[in-house]
Amino acid sequence: MKIFLDKYHSKKSTNDNKSVSIHLLGRNRLLPLDSIVSSINENNLYDSERINSNIVRLTCIINPICSNVLFNNITEIVKNEGSDDCKSLNFVELSEITNTKLLHKTVNNFKTELDAIRDTQLSSEKNGFIYHCGLDIFNNHILRSNTFKTVCKLSSSGATNQYFNTIEDYMRSVDGESISGYSDIYEGTATPDIKLHLYLSDDILSFKDCVASRLIDKNGWLGFINIGKFGTYNNDNSMYDIYKVINSKKSCDFIDMYPSRDLWYFTPKYNQHRQRLEKNWHYCLTYPSSQTTDVDFIRAKTNSLKITMFDDDFINSNGTSGMRIYSICKHGLSEGDVINLYNGDTVLLRNAIVSTIDNEYIFSIYTNEYKLSN
Repeated sequence: MKIFLDKYHSKKSTNDNKSVSIHLLGRNRLLPLDSIVSSINENNLYDSERINSNIVRLTCIINPICSNVLFNNITEIVKNEGSDDCKSLNFVELSEITNTKLLHKTVNNFKTELDAIRDTQLSSEKNGFIYHCGLDIFNNHILRSNTFKTVCKLSSSGATNQYFNTIEDYMRSVDGESISGYSDIYEGTATPDIKLHLYLSDDILSFKDCVASRLIDKNGWLGFINIGKFGTYNNDNSMYDIYKVINSKKSCDFIDMYPSRDLWYFTPKYNQHRQRLEKNWHYCLTYPSSQTTDVDFIRAKTNSLKITMFDDDFINSNGTSGMRIYSICKHGLSEGDVINLYNGDTVLLRNAIVSTIDNEYIFSIYTNEYKLSN
């Protein structure tokens, strides 16, 4: 870069002081030099500490091996399970259960669980009945069917028929009109003289053959595929919720025979009616016995893990009151685990559910408005 003085522009010009701004930008900087005394091999240090330590902490995962091969013979059909208003069709007549929406039938057509298995429309979400399936569920006509024949509506929306949506139902068109045929013996009549059944003899499996072909073993759990047919539509284009075996489930879902696998989970289930967690199993995971717990982070008398501090003003993600606990060492807990909270030998909170895991040392529990600091 060249800068000319003013005297070179004219003989009469004089030199003036001038400045040019130069912006300097650098992306590289020198790192400070540390004083390195020695280097450490992390793996060798870990092995050395492990060999010299007399304290062993075991972390294990319990995987139960369960199966429902000894499932029930009778299907249990219940409503409002887990509440004070729980009803079972196996013991109570349906006439005592209100708010039931039935298609072309009355409550008198569902006096036993056998009727509710032949026509499983009670399993629709609008009715709210839960089917705990036993062996007799294989008497349902959709499971026994070998064809794609579907149950069509009746011509009159208010009409009733005890055979509707069963293996004894009649064949109808999409408009609900009966389809007729000729009897084996007729006297020259020019028009069909009998109503045709929905299924022919070769359209339907026997109960024994249905069990043999539809009962499936899936990873040790016995059940069946929730078979679905073509849907039937009403005059207002709404679909009749009767085209699957269990109508509250999706087509092709695998339905466990009862007892189902959710009864074998160690994680407690949430009861929506009582708004609480309920355990399937009673189990207790303890720390080593007092003969081997002479360490700082375990109280030998109660075999319990010590904590450094707590915060009982903590609010859980669902808005319920909780307590955040800071342990001395890794707690080894997971969400849904159950703990007891001690102050010395006194139990302050029993069967508290672990709600969240912040890290290996911090976790939170549900307290149901209990304040430890009060």
